Amino acid sequence: MTPEKSKILGRRSALGSAIAIFLAFEFIYLISETKGDFANGVLFFIDRQMNVFIILSFLIFFLSFILLGQRAGRKILILNANPFKIAFLYGIVTTVLMLAYYSIPVFHALNVRTGIYSESDQNQLLHSFLLFSIALSVFFIIGWLITTHRIHKASDKIDNV
Repeated sequence: MTPEKSKILGRRSALGSAIAIFLAFEFIYLISETKGDFANGVLFFIDRQMNVFIILSFLIFFLSFILLGQRAGRKILILNANPFKIAFLYGIVTTVLMLAYYSIPVFHALNVRTGIYSESDQNQLLHSFLLFSIALSVFFIIGWLITTHRIHKASDKIDNV
């Protein structure tokens, strides 16, 4: 297989997983927003989608999956790297990228709130961020496991032809 075809295969597999993860997160958020009042929840959900910070986070998310997917395709198909190691590594890299972006408002809020809110409020904010971090890493690692499995499965099909 040529390096260019491996990149294309990796990019396609990663984009499919990224779309699935994106839709899962959006569905979970829609359910949580519409729990009490469906109509207002849908309005809040749509309002959230119009936020520039959120749109940039989607862009970072998809670009990281596409670019890392190209590398995963090359590493798995050309360099015969272990798909599980690649999945775990790229899941952590994607999580770190997203958390670095999402930590900007969290740390800004902590700086603004210092002296205004109690320490328990700050601890609650950090606790929520930690839970979000864990959930994000689990979703991303699962997404990368699916991606690398698809790439590896495609290499098996190519070898059998």
